[in-house]
Amino acid sequence: MMALKKTSVIAIIIVIVIIVGLAAWFTLGGFGAAPVRLKWAECATGSVAWIGGSVFAKTCMKHGVGLEITVIGSTCSVENMHLLREGKADVVHDIFSFARDCYYGQGKFVNASNPNLRAIVWKQSNVLGIVTLAETGINKLTDLAGKKVVVGAPGTAVYIQNMRVLEALGLADKIIPEEIDWTQGCEALRDRRVDAVMSFTYVPNTPSQQLFATPGINAKLIGLNETEIQILTSLYPYYVEYVIPPNTYPGQDYEVHTIAQPVGYFCNADLPEDVVYKIVKAIYEYYPEMAEESVIWAHFNPELGPKLPEIPYHPGAIKFYKEVGLWPES
Repeated sequence: MMALKKTSVIAIIIVIVIIVGLAAWFTLGGFGAAPVRLKWAECATGSVAWIGGSVFAKTCMKHGVGLEITVIGSTCSVENMHLLREGKADVVHDIFSFARDCYYGQGKFVNASNPNLRAIVWKQSNVLGIVTLAETGINKLTDLAGKKVVVGAPGTAVYIQNMRVLEALGLADKIIPEEIDWTQGCEALRDRRVDAVMSFTYVPNTPSQQLFATPGINAKLIGLNETEIQILTSLYPYYVEYVIPPNTYPGQDYEVHTIAQPVGYFCNADLPEDVVYKIVKAIYEYYPEMAEESVIWAHFNPELGPKLPEIPYHPGAIKFYKEVGLWPES
């Protein structure tokens, strides 16, 4: 009887050990550590940026990167910087000019600076594109005076940047602004309800491609002249000259000189180094795969490396860039 009881106790102990072990195994995500959960702010739910973030989240899970990402929809730009500063997001997608203003406490962040802001990666370049129709007679930027021009939805990054350009070049009070987004704007241009559409986004972008490919619509791009580019890049050093090459859009057999600025991922300084390292490593390893599902990743240029100016890079990002030989030698 005693032997039986002793055997039963041992069996029970073994079962308990197995149960506890299995529970720990599942809790830790198998043989590795539990994935790190991140709140990841992109732009509006369903937007191109949001889809890009969702594709990255899925890719991280697929390849066992160790990151469990929840993508947050937002109005992007200003809101994302506030989400990061307030600890409501761990990583945010944003245009460099807003990140810079937030870091230094300028512009819309005079009373909401974030000196703990850190750069992670240069994700893409947003390019100023101005689309019109041949029949409007608009051939250069100054021809927009007196015309109905789509400048973006109020409060959005596109709107803020378009108005910044128009104000700097003395056109803000000379156009008839149509405050709708560029997708709606391209539809309005196709229907001849507006004269031109200004956008600040990746190229080629889908709304413009569809417009150029529409039968009976003679769409064209207009650019900036050398003086206009010099004014903008002098006032705003984060703008750089950009050339949209021929055949970017159907039937566009000419190059267009304009400006662009970086768009990147940012975090706070206290995000663990190993987490940021995993983020950058996953982006560089899997962006060709992600490009098959997201136009955002199709525009990722790994050669840009850590070239975002002024804002310090996170140590986890620096570690990766040094490993692959992209970090500049001091």
